[in-house]
Amino acid sequence: MKLLFENWRGYLNESLRDSLIKAGKSACGYMNCKLFVQTVTGIPKLSDLPSRPFTSEDDLEVGDILKWGTGLHYAIWIGEGEVMEVEAWGEEPRTVTLQNLLDEMDPPDTIYSTAKG
Repeated sequence: MKLLFENWRGYLNESLRDSLIKAGKSACGYMNCKLFVQTVTGIPKLSDLPSRPFTSEDDLEVGDILKWGTGLHYAIWIGEGEVMEVEAWGEEPRTVTLQNLLDEMDPPDTIYSTAKG
């Protein structure tokens, strides 16, 4: 996954953050948060990724996938305090601060890492 993003960024001369934002904006509508994350990252089975518990924003790397509960919600960490998400089924993707989500719901339970170690 990391290699895919690096190659894509190299071709487009963009940062990973910019690449994720561009991919998120071009993702088709009418999907839920999990399908949005799968589409943007190109990873169909998120549970196959390395995971760890969420501790703080400081523990996140651009491209990490945040999961709340048993799949209640998913978002992609794009850095600079922000995530990309689809708030509800069929809505357009949006960029919002992680703090905004934390104000609305409990912290995420799991972080799935898209970076290769």
